[in-house]
Amino acid sequence: ATDACGNHSATRTQVITAIDTHAPTIGNAGDDATIECNATPAFTPPTATDDCNTYTVQQVGGDVTSGSSVTRTWNAVDACGNTSVTRKQTVTVSNCGHIFPTQTTCCNYITGTASQLVNVCYTPSAASNGKVDNAIPGVFFYYSSVIAPAADFTLDVTQFNDGDLNKLFQVHQFEDLSQIRLFSANCGNDVTFTASTYGNGTQVRYVVTGATPGATYTISIKYDTKSIKNATFSGPAPISTYTFAAYTKVGANPFVLVTGSTGTIDAVPNCTDNTPLPGNCTLPASAGSRLITTTNPELPVNGLNVSAFPNPYIGRSFSLKINAPVSGRATIEFFTLDGRKISEMSRTIMANKDELVNFNVPGLQKTKIVYVVKIGNYNSKGIVLNPN
Repeated sequence: ATDACGNHSATRTQVITAIDTHAPTIGNAGDDATIECNATPAFTPPTATDDCNTYTVQQVGGDVTSGSSVTRTWNAVDACGNTSVTRKQTVTVSNCGHIFPTQTTCCNYITGTASQLVNVCYTPSAASNGKVDNAIPGVFFYYSSVIAPAADFTLDVTQFNDGDLNKLFQVHQFEDLSQIRLFSANCGNDVTFTASTYGNGTQVRYVVTGATPGATYTISIKYDTKSIKNATFSGPAPISTYTFAAYTKVGANPFVLVTGSTGTIDAVPNCTDNTPLPGNCTLPASAGSRLITTTNPELPVNGLNVSAFPNPYIGRSFSLKINAPVSGRATIEFFTLDGRKISEMSRTIMANKDELVNFNVPGLQKTKIVYVVKIGNYNSKGIVLNPN
């Protein structure tokens, strides 16, 4: 301080120190993702901002693996050591298990109770002409899940190989399309689609209508292993790798690969197939409509019991035994697996008494295909028997 005569006082000092106690603001990491089984997980770290200091976005610990999922965690730290909250991203690697042995059902697939087919074994010709003489097992299944991109969409399941063998696998009995199936939740048969094949029965197309957008559906296709008989090759009998994958498109848009649908199987010369066959399978109680199968021929639903015999049927006929908890006039409809209704009849059902119904396979239908039977009615009091 200085007075009018120029006299100065002693000096006094005040120090103000700025202390940064604010942590950086961190954004979100990349969205959780699912990738193909043979792809390498890639992560998108978050970005951050800080009001007065430099900062670093850093990974917290190492990647954490849980089953087929890998999770990475980050935070942001500024120069004063202030630390933000954490952000995480999880990448799930799809299971490569899409090829399964005979007798694998939708139930086995969604409950994980079937072993993957180890490989297809073929016998090369003893002659020097480089030809496949035989192949085992008799059939195998391709299974995959697909999320419906819209109510109506097209789904293709494609197949190719490395070219070492010059034939692809055909869909089993592909002319009648009964081995091409699409299931709704819990293996229900209530999804509407039209199936077709191209490429001499090696490629499959579904035209799906009335699906629930965002719902998960299960693809099932049975292939005839012996359809690669007479395939030719050059040089020593090779191991040939076959790749299957599913693609969807909506309207005129291009096809898009269904993430996690790619599966491979090797055709190996002179090997032995020891893949264990799946056992019986039980679906959750909320399962939708179900097929009568050889392993579970009687399926009670809300008191309605139906059995089919002989199952599998022989010749061109089979019978149903129906026992219902209430009396009424039942409508019985017969469908092929691609949704085509081929016959309808009605019968009077008396409560708690067996009613036998004979079904003759129409002349235009082939034998040895699977039929879906739907039974429903109103009794005299207007009580609805649930369709089965």
